[in-house]
Amino acid sequence: MSLDVSIQVQRSSFTLDTSFSVAPGEIAVIVGPNGSGKSTLVSALCGLTPLASGTIKLNGRTLTHNRTTVAPRDRRIGAVFQDRLLFPRMTVLQNVAFGRRALGDSRKNAGRAAHHWLERLGIGALAARRASSLSGGEAQRVALARALACEPDLLVLDEPLSALDMQARPELRRLLGEILASFPGIKLVITHDPLEAMALADRLLVLESGTIAQIGTPEAIRQRPRGAYAASLVGVNLIRGVLRRDATRSLVVTEQGAELVTASTDLANDTPVFASVHPRAILLSRERPATSARNAFAGSVRAVDQLDGRVRVLMDAGPAWTAEITPTAAAELDLTLDTSIWVSFKATELTVYPR
Repeated sequence: MSLDVSIQVQRSSFTLDTSFSVAPGEIAVIVGPNGSGKSTLVSALCGLTPLASGTIKLNGRTLTHNRTTVAPRDRRIGAVFQDRLLFPRMTVLQNVAFGRRALGDSRKNAGRAAHHWLERLGIGALAARRASSLSGGEAQRVALARALACEPDLLVLDEPLSALDMQARPELRRLLGEILASFPGIKLVITHDPLEAMALADRLLVLESGTIAQIGTPEAIRQRPRGAYAASLVGVNLIRGVLRRDATRSLVVTEQGAELVTASTDLANDTPVFASVHPRAILLSRERPATSARNAFAGSVRAVDQLDGRVRVLMDAGPAWTAEITPTAAAELDLTLDTSIWVSFKATELTVYPR
């Protein structure tokens, strides 16, 4: 079983031009900012948006080749869209059984499968309720149950937790992870939520401006992001520059002209590189630091945000830097907008790799 995609989709001034494959057993998660083409990709996979060119194959079967396409109902794709698309006048049970009935299954078998998935998702008590009476989180679970009940070859989940409040998300995220791990078909999750992506993915596909910018395991992308969105996803500072070496040290010269000292590297002189450093490795001080840190830059504060018991500080100090510090440290530094600040970090904290 596999999904192989190589497509172009044209929508007014936007072009989706992407190629990727999803292997059996893995959970592939597509991430990207708003407007990157995630929803267009889902629509194309499901046969709801025509291709300008390209091919979509599922388990060796061609679903779309250029403008020749298999009808959506015959694709064996179970999709959960952001708006869920439940039938409001049907009961929950009827909604979940609908897909199997539409494929020709008996009322008895469809009902049995519907009950199974409603119980598995913890909403068996809702079976007799009208879909129009459900909360957003309940409707999200019903839509997921309906997709799973059809036993699809490909399960596509478009922002599957978006309708849930923050308190309900962790529980359903864990349940969704268990379900996806046991689901035998191809699994594709689309999200813009970093925590959801990192928690669910075996492999991440980073979609930016209609193209796949990077593919890799969460750990590989965490270690070596290759673009601004990927860096923000995994929460690191990412700088573009060129490696300069002499007899005594190695430097990354940034596009802004700043010089970052890095530990020894075997990369050749003048190699175009990325350089990354974790926000928690950055030290802040109001005066020039009297430490062994080889990198120190004067700048000013641009934003201060509270985040899960930490304080994230965005600064302009040559390149833009983000640091994570404790609330106590933030209070001691008395950080406000435009506060003068020194940014420092050790050469060993800078990870350098080819662009």
